[in-house]
Amino acid sequence: MLFKFLKLYLIPVISFLSFVFSLAIVQADIIETKAEYAFIYDFDTKSILYQKNANKMMPPASMSKLMTVYLVFDKLKNNELKLDDEFAISQKAFERRGSSMFAQLKSRVSVDNLLQGVIVVSGNDASIALAEGIGGDEDSFAKQLQKKSREIGLTQSTFVNSTGWPNENQLMTAHDLGQLAYRLILDFPEYYHYFSQRRFVWQKVDQPNRNLLLDDETGVDGLKTGHTKESGHGIVTSAKINDRRIIIVLNGLKTSRERAAETRKLLNWAFTAFKKYKLFSKGAVIGEAKIAGGVVDRVGFQVKQDFVATLNIDMADDIQGKISYLSPLIAPIKKNQHIADLYINGKSGFNTVIPLYAEKHVAKGKRVDEAIDILWSWGDKKFQSLF
Repeated sequence: MLFKFLKLYLIPVISFLSFVFSLAIVQADIIETKAEYAFIYDFDTKSILYQKNANKMMPPASMSKLMTVYLVFDKLKNNELKLDDEFAISQKAFERRGSSMFAQLKSRVSVDNLLQGVIVVSGNDASIALAEGIGGDEDSFAKQLQKKSREIGLTQSTFVNSTGWPNENQLMTAHDLGQLAYRLILDFPEYYHYFSQRRFVWQKVDQPNRNLLLDDETGVDGLKTGHTKESGHGIVTSAKINDRRIIIVLNGLKTSRERAAETRKLLNWAFTAFKKYKLFSKGAVIGEAKIAGGVVDRVGFQVKQDFVATLNIDMADDIQGKISYLSPLIAPIKKNQHIADLYINGKSGFNTVIPLYAEKHVAKGKRVDEAIDILWSWGDKKFQSLF
């Protein structure tokens, strides 16, 4: 195991007791990108590896079609919709400018083909047909998008259409797009194959996937590109190499070539500058605290599951951890009772909270003067300051 405990201290504090430890962690060189907005995320450990203006609202262009796709997938999974259901191509869908699957006016197209039209070739006609087929009209569908977006943790995004067509009220953040990509991969593995489809042919029109990185040897298998004059060139991409999956969101680039180059660069950085490390194994006791009024005077803090983190590997850095709990702890304490939290953070921006549990049951003792016992558990300085 790479990480070893270097020090373990008990620090008496007025409001809580803390254990401080140091781990031999290493930090990667800071990366830069030409993108105006960026968000890089490790899928398995839910670690943010890099962000730039990630919580600023921006025009998402066709990347917001991922929310349309999410809602369709959700209805398919809940049996509210079937892949062979057919929706009509309205005048509005037919006349919408921009990317198109070239569906004919008043024709009926299956949900399966409309999904390919949205995901592979970014068809605005396909997006509107799905919106009207599900919601009755695009405005009503947009309200469904808004509601579902909040349910899955998109805290800032606003939707007024199904396509990402420029509108001052159609806005997202890079962080929200990253969260949306995460949920698409996590929630719908049975439908994720659509995102890696290389081509789509409809009405004898053969179009390649707008995500040209699918043809690289970078592990890319999704998700969506976007471009308007207002947004610049953007991409939400995911790549998997061996046991790691990385999600990258970029926006505000000048050209599609620059978008591809920046994505390749950042994927290479994310996969080579970071590794997954097991910091704690299931059942590990990582500290202990005084307990008042018990048959014993101490109880250990235990982690319930393996804890794996994605951490930088290039430059030495200290990760600091602090175990905190509301003092004093008073018996009885049940085994596996949640009694503390481990807060971990580092200079590189890594931070997380791990719940800690009592390693054993501590029964109530027979001491009469429990008040003295309780005061003692606050630490020597606190005890002495009261007498």
